[in-house]
Order: sequence, then C-alpha cells, then structure tokens
Amino acid sequence: MKEIDSFLNLKSNNEEIVPIDSSEYPFVCIYRYLDKCIGNLVPWHWHSVLELSYVAEGELEYQTPEETFTLKKGDAMFINSDTLHFIRPVSQRKNCLIVAFLFDMHFISGMYNSLLEQNYLRPILNCRSLKMYPIHPDSRRRLEMLTSILKVRDLDKAGGFGSEFEVRHELSRFWCLLLEETETIRREDRKLPDTDSQRIKTMMHFIEEHYGEKIAIGDIAESAGISERECRRCFGSCMNLSPVDYLNKFRIRKSAERLLKTGDSVLDISLDCGFASNSYFGKTFREEMGCTPKEYRRNAGNTSSFSREVTDRS
Repeated sequence: MKEIDSFLNLKSNNEEIVPIDSSEYPFVCIYRYLDKCIGNLVPWHWHSVLELSYVAEGELEYQTPEETFTLKKGDAMFINSDTLHFIRPVSQRKNCLIVAFLFDMHFISGMYNSLLEQNYLRPILNCRSLKMYPIHPDSRRRLEMLTSILKVRDLDKAGGFGSEFEVRHELSRFWCLLLEETETIRREDRKLPDTDSQRIKTMMHFIEEHYGEKIAIGDIAESAGISERECRRCFGSCMNLSPVDYLNKFRIRKSAERLLKTGDSVLDISLDCGFASNSYFGKTFREEMGCTPKEYRRNAGNTSSFSREVTDRS
C-alpha cells in the first residue's frame, strides 16, 4: 500500500512516473486523497501501465479528451494504458478518496508476446473504444468485478506470504470478467485514428517545456504541426478551453507547486512561470485559486481550500 502525496510525479510530456518496478513486482496500490492534492484533483496525465480506480469516498468526474463519466462511492473505473485523463470531485465535494491499482500487463500475462498476452490482454489494450470503462454495481457481472477489486485491495493491504500470487490471481479473474463485459464494444470498435488525443499530448508537452517563456497560439499549434484554427478547435473539442486559457491555468498550477515546495519570492515565481507582471500574476492566481499567492502559501497545510481546476469544463 502506498499513499500518494500532493504532487503527481509527471514527465514533461504529462506521462506519470509510476512508482513500480516492472522487473520485480509490476503492481502498486495507491491511496489518493484528493483533499491533499493541489486544486483537489488529479491533473491531466497518462501512463503506460493499466489502472483500476475505485471510488472509496465521494463523487468524482473522470474525463478523457473524448468522454466524461461520473462515479460515486462504490463505483470503479478501468483506465487503459496511454489514456490521457484527469479526475476531479463533483460540485467541489470534500473527502474524496480513490484506491488506484496500477500494474503492467505482464503482471497478468507473465511473458512478453505470450499466448496470454495476445489472446487476453491485447484485445482490450488495442481497442480505441476502451480508453475508460466505468463499473457500476448494477449487474451480476459488474458486482463480481467490484468484488474482485475489493479483494485485491484487501489482499494488498494484508500482505503476508503468497499475497503477490493471490493479487495476481484476483486481477486475472477481474480481467476475464472485463473481457466478457466488453465483448460487444470490442467487436464494434471502428479503430479510428486517435488524432486529437495525440495532438493534445504533443501540445501539452510543448507547454510543459516552455510555459516560463512568452508563448503565442502559433507556437503551440506549430509544435503539433497544425494551424492556429485547428489548435483552437482541438483544445475546445477535447477540453472546452482555448489554448491560452489552458496555458494560463497550467502556469497557475506550476506556480502553486513552487509556492508549496520552495521559499522563492512571489515575484520570482511569477516571472519564472511566464507571467509578465506580478500584479497580473496575483489577479490570475486569485481568479483560479480563490486566494492570493501569499495566502495560498500560508495555508499550505490546507490545500483542500483551493479547489479550482487546471482544466475546468463547465
């Protein structure tokens, strides 16, 4: 069992650095208390491993560039590898807790390119219509899936001799149920190109690398090899934001991290995060976080007070 801290560990391309060792035990259970995260949310990110996300407390919104799902306490979400997504509470709810299982597919298949991988893992990993799949307790099979998820949680928490084998066994059972559950979706999958998601990942990477500099929409668009008009359409379609709005919200999030992690002055942080003036930084920060930068730093032990999103979808 591992409790995540307030900062999701991300690479410059928004890929999460997952705290597992694929060569030893490619599985980890993480308890994510959203009240302890900046903005009370899990920001846009993706990872190469698979994830099962169980809502232990609260009501949450899970979003990909294409879809949005609402999950309540007792629901779960399957998140496929390489899926760009973020999670936030519904209606600013407090005390939200996610129990997340992250694991490499070879934890189940055992070997690279094995029969198990080709026949049982790849059909889901390669299905573009299965970026996320919500699991509600509204059918017998889904109840069985949720039971398996809770067993994995309990087995991991208890530990002890042989627990790793039991966790793998229960995940394998869940996977077989998931295959049965998604048979129709996989059969009807149209295998359309994932163009918008790839463009968004590319532009997010560019913003991460250059957010401290003066950036125009043309620069963001050029990083993905598209026009400014297509750039605006892509951000609007996937995030309901303009590129400039996303950039400013991203800068605010980075500045909030600096305020919590360092003793740097507010002026230095504002300039390093790409704001032209300290006054504009203060105004924008208050609009997004509901307080001044100094107030945010002073209340660092109570990040649950600041719940505005980096990617707000109204």
